Amino acid sequence: MNVLVYAGAGTSKSSVRGALATLTLLLTPYYSVRTIDARALIEEPWASSTALLVVPGGRDVPFCAALRGRGTDAIRSFVSKGGKYLGLCAGAYFAASRCEFEASSADMAVVGDRDLGFFPGVVRGCAFEGFSYDSEIGARAVSIQPSTQMPPFRCYWNGGGVFVDAIEKPGVEVIARYSESADSIVVGGGDACVVKCDVDRGVAVLSAVHPEIGPRTICTGSHDDVSENDQIDLNNDALGKHENARLSFFRSILDKRLCLRVNDSASSLPSLSTLQLFAKDQGSREKLIAVLSSKISKANLIVCENDTFQILSDGESAPQIKPLADDLDKQIKYVSLGFAEPSPLFDVGRFLGLLSPHARLGVAGLYAEVVTSSQTMLDKNFSLSRDLPHGTLMLCSHQLSGRGRGGNSWISPPGVLSFSLILYHDLADSPGSGGAAGLVFFQYLISLATVEALLELSPELELGIKWPNDVYMRVPQSQNTLGTSCFELEGKYYAKVSGSLISTTFWQDKYILTIGCGVNVNNPAPTISVNAFVKESVAMENLLAALLSRLEELVAKFDGGGFAAIAERYYRHWLHNGQHVTIEKEGNLRGVVVGIHHTHGHLQVRLTGERGQVIGVQADGNSFDMMRGLLKTKW
Repeated sequence: MNVLVYAGAGTSKSSVRGALATLTLLLTPYYSVRTIDARALIEEPWASSTALLVVPGGRDVPFCAALRGRGTDAIRSFVSKGGKYLGLCAGAYFAASRCEFEASSADMAVVGDRDLGFFPGVVRGCAFEGFSYDSEIGARAVSIQPSTQMPPFRCYWNGGGVFVDAIEKPGVEVIARYSESADSIVVGGGDACVVKCDVDRGVAVLSAVHPEIGPRTICTGSHDDVSENDQIDLNNDALGKHENARLSFFRSILDKRLCLRVNDSASSLPSLSTLQLFAKDQGSREKLIAVLSSKISKANLIVCENDTFQILSDGESAPQIKPLADDLDKQIKYVSLGFAEPSPLFDVGRFLGLLSPHARLGVAGLYAEVVTSSQTMLDKNFSLSRDLPHGTLMLCSHQLSGRGRGGNSWISPPGVLSFSLILYHDLADSPGSGGAAGLVFFQYLISLATVEALLELSPELELGIKWPNDVYMRVPQSQNTLGTSCFELEGKYYAKVSGSLISTTFWQDKYILTIGCGVNVNNPAPTISVNAFVKESVAMENLLAALLSRLEELVAKFDGGGFAAIAERYYRHWLHNGQHVTIEKEGNLRGVVVGIHHTHGHLQVRLTGERGQVIGVQADGNSFDMMRGLLKTKW
């Protein structure tokens, strides 16, 4: 499930950055924390895969302008039906019935009713003097008193108000109050600064302070008017001393009020690891080193579109840098060209030894225990990836921001086999693949390769391919507690264990495919893993070697004979034979699935009715909702 942080017009960089960092810290690996903009909130079907929507600090007026109408309707519907909302400062003003901000100020006054109305009353601010837009001049570390047994602590404040007469409002619980002296609060209406509001079947927590912001995520920029003493107070003194209390308070909000699953500890996010070059033989090693060396500019840097890589000198170690959730792409990725050191999470040497002597896929690549996203480091850095040898592998044991199809994030904690692969597809050498139209079939090939590799190692598994790119495993009925990642089909229960993503670019008369894949092998969360249901544990190294071998063989058959050459094998594991469906994009027409078009690759559905017309549904932009038998627009 996703936790979405709104990052549209008007949001504060500090608040977005802090929300991403703290939520990732507390919710990994159970949720995928990511941003969403106004267009997606209004137009995309995000609600069904979302556990929490966060609207951060900033300016409430641009929120209203961008989201009024369809946007606020979508948010209210999501919460009313059982969703969770967290509003921080401006996100709290935005979610009240009425906002009264600096009502007596000719320059800053914002007064008016609001559409969401989660807090059934007025949020009035600023609670303290000195606020200035786009500045830290009036920011302060205010003391707040939680309603629990937790002692008071100091929390970042910059423009928040009070929830007027909150204790008198039905369905409202005061979670925290300002514990500053009463004289310092300059507006009337009480001292409530964090509240929980019941909204039909859902819940909204609104905060006038910023528990998402710690001393490391304040973006003070270059505000010349902030005194040196104020800077120390905000960053190093008051907030720094209360960092553990801040995290404990935020954890209690997520756990006790919003009923999310938080992790056992939140000491720190894992640091990015050094990427280590590996190769099966000297020739493969030299080819990869030659490409990397040709991209070096100055100071051993490879500067690409999305990432910057630094090649380490012999014996040089990468500095330890603690990542921030939204700054991962900006951090330098270090690359060692020496021989890959053994890792307890994946034995690269053992994997290479399992490859066939004639293998072309996976014979060279880069491995790191912790990366941002293997897919992003390849397909978002085209100036590098376009020259990498065919079969180059980007391999990792833990992704901090893994990507799935349609913009979704693939949660990839340790225990998930995660990799991305460069594959060249030359149309001239592939007479049976159907030309450019045949590229759609590669997502079917990687799904089939995954299923066949798993069954090769664990024949007792019952696996199925869910169109277009997911692999599901049959599980006991007692495991049917996984929401959108589990479904029932003909009395059997299935849970997702693998997904894939393919990016394609045309370059110098050939297509370059970046194939990303994740398989839940050992991880206990956030979803079911293969090794929980097999007699003999599947080793990561064995699975990857078998998967790449199957994929290479399937691609060769497909190049020679098209989908017809592998169709029988594919349908053997397909979950959709004869399935009755409703097609969302076609005005909810009903029909029955009859197969995959052998030339164009689309899903074929025979419409219900006298004519029995067969229509095609493209994989790009659609997905299968198995619980509802719905072919729906993919977000």
